[in-house]
Amino acid sequence: MPDEYELEYKEFDVKAFCTRLWDVKWSLVAMAVFCFFMAFYVFVTPPQGGRGLFLITPTSGAEGLLAAVPWCGIVMGLLVFFGSLASKSPWVLGWTEPIVGIVMLLVGLWALNFPTSVAPFAITYGVMGIVVALYLLLVALDMYVRDAGQWLAVLAVAGATWVLGFLSLLGVAGFDGQLAIAALTFFVAAWGFVYGALELTKKPVEA
Repeated sequence: MPDEYELEYKEFDVKAFCTRLWDVKWSLVAMAVFCFFMAFYVFVTPPQGGRGLFLITPTSGAEGLLAAVPWCGIVMGLLVFFGSLASKSPWVLGWTEPIVGIVMLLVGLWALNFPTSVAPFAITYGVMGIVVALYLLLVALDMYVRDAGQWLAVLAVAGATWVLGFLSLLGVAGFDGQLAIAALTFFVAAWGFVYGALELTKKPVEA
């Protein structure tokens, strides 16, 4: 076989792989995974309750989704805070990122004290969408400061997420349509976090 067709064998470098993992922007990866999961979870939940798709949705429907909001804040606050500390990539706008994680955690703990009812579903998920949009705005600003990637793309995603969150606040789609708007809000936002994570992850140094 000619030499040009022979594959060069390279030994897998475990140390380099682990080092590369530390460079990943884990806080934004966590936000992307969370948004994709919530988009799917909200979308397949029957508004009035029931077994839902794959039997994983809350049987109480929208009320069950509302009950999950405080825990979403707690889990995401912890993931954003520790994800920012665990990564060797620069924090989004310095100390802003871990502070955002702490605020999300505290708001989630505070929200546990309130009873759950279906009435504020549109407002609650609308506020969540706007908060996610503000986080994306911070990501876009950080990309602009660091001259990393197309920050206007993330800014556009943040704007679209904000609009969807605001539409949810207004309750323009009726009760059944609110779940679709909430799912779309998370789905759109997830792509902004994906792109931000790719661009803000610390790049390997060329040999």
